[in-house]
Amino acid sequence: PLFEAIIEHIPAPRVELAGPRTGVAKSRELAWADVFVLPSRYRNEGQPLVVLEAMAAGLAIVSTRHRGIPDTVREEREALLVEPGDVEGLAAALVRLDEDPGSSTSSEAPATRRG
Repeated sequence: PLFEAIIEHIPAPRVELAGPRTGVAKSRELAWADVFVLPSRYRNEGQPLVVLEAMAAGLAIVSTRHRGIPDTVREEREALLVEPGDVEGLAAALVRLDEDPGSSTSSEAPATRRG
């Protein structure tokens, strides 16, 4: 359902659902990507390190208001956040980034300079 909701608004060749990556493969994906998405609903989620890695890579971030994620990123500054399980909201956040690449949550955001 997520992929279908996204490609309904953004053409498929521009979206890649990479799935879990580790090590060098993860580093390559972060270097290649424009946007990082973590639609977590994992009940044991704490503060996902990968969100910090995406911030360090200067990526726009879309994630959920779940567990420690809202404590890690400031909403509308370093990330766009949606409720866990809100597929339409996640797709809308991605469309928003696609339509306004200069927004405060784009890859030009101050996430890498956060103090």
